Amino acid sequence: MWLYIKQLFQLILSPSRGWEDVSESGVPARKLQEKGFYPFLGVTAVSEFLRLLYTHDLGFWSVVLSAIAVAGAMFVSLYLARLFLDMTAERFINGTLNAAKVDVFVTYMMGINCLFRVFENAMPASMTFLKFLPLISLIIIFKSNAYMSVKADSQLNFLGLAGVALIVLPWAVGLLLSIII
Repeated sequence: MWLYIKQLFQLILSPSRGWEDVSESGVPARKLQEKGFYPFLGVTAVSEFLRLLYTHDLGFWSVVLSAIAVAGAMFVSLYLARLFLDMTAERFINGTLNAAKVDVFVTYMMGINCLFRVFENAMPASMTFLKFLPLISLIIIFKSNAYMSVKADSQLNFLGLAGVALIVLPWAVGLLLSIII
């Protein structure tokens, strides 16, 4: 899990170098998910309880339901985003789409979403800039062009497609689950 978290921070601090390190590490997506993403998803869900420390009008059960909704949204979004990119991204890629790279790409980007959620939960005040943290994901996605072998003339199209799959989709699934639960 520590390699996964280290690379998440590296992707945020230096996206180009972060994607190079992800490529060099060569860890398969399945192992990243089992040893990195799923445990970190649990940390993300548990971080919802931090809100009890500084938001006094929240009840324990509402936080439990929020933790379930967040974990469920990220879990479901991991597979929906991967499916969406598998179906649509090939036309923007040089050669054929490498499914293993798509899996790794989606796993790291969903981990970044989780990291932003943990950071938001740890802040005792509702700061407006925290709502814009997912926009940093757009920079990280754009810097993944070399890793994903995106065609030079399709970089903005891939950015839009991946932005929908990795930012909008988790937000929409999370909203849907919070309404249902």
